[in-house]
Amino acid sequence: MRQAAIDILLQAAVPAKAYLQEIETLFRWVQRKIRYTKDPYRLELLTSALRILQLRIGDCDDMTVLLGSMLESIGHPVRLVVAGYNRNNPNLFSHVYLEVYIRGHWIALDPTMSYPMGWQAPWVVRATMPIHNYDRVAPTLRGTIDHHRMRERSQSGWMLT
Repeated sequence: MRQAAIDILLQAAVPAKAYLQEIETLFRWVQRKIRYTKDPYRLELLTSALRILQLRIGDCDDMTVLLGSMLESIGHPVRLVVAGYNRNNPNLFSHVYLEVYIRGHWIALDPTMSYPMGWQAPWVVRATMPIHNYDRVAPTLRGTIDHHRMRERSQSGWMLT
């Protein structure tokens, strides 16, 4: 997934450390290159990011998985947003999309719609779910990274250009 994201960024000539441009380029690529296609009748298919990339089709959860995988593979934290319109059943969600964390803010990314980054439908019910706990220490090849500390530095602007 990382190589696919890097290839897309190189092809689009996105400069190094242009983080917002990286996010927008991958977001637009998924919007334009992955055809929205519903799951088979009465089935909910869950497909890997690699398979979605090969098929070039998917519904909201597929496009979210693909975009989230690409963004995380190049260092952008993401979380899932589940949403629905039924006020009487707040646990009934009919849509899923992403939010990406950059410069101290979570920005909505819904690749199933032809709107820009940051756009959100007026959902009646909405809940966010972290994919990972970024407050935990994660192993790396060179030791460990304290993600809580990294977020503090990021919010103060040390890690963003």
